[in-house]
Amino acid sequence: MRIELDDGSAIGPVDAPASLRTWVTNVEARWDDAVGEVGAACAGIWRQMTGLALRFEAGPLHVHHLLASKADGGRSSLPLGLGTWA
Repeated sequence: MRIELDDGSAIGPVDAPASLRTWVTNVEARWDDAVGEVGAACAGIWRQMTGLALRFEAGPLHVHHLLASKADGGRSSLPLGLGTWA
């Protein structure tokens, strides 16, 4: 199986804490929908992002986010363009 790297970005301490807290607030507000979409285990991981926000605030931390997909005949299985993924 071949994996294709589709996108990557660095998440740093400038915007990460606020983004993570907003994410958690939204997950909490729509908890039942989140569990229905991805299951309790994954939604629970999302809930723990508050702790990651605190870690960003405590000191230097950088996270690199990578989006990969299974390659299909040498091509990514995702459509072109970030705007078409949602």
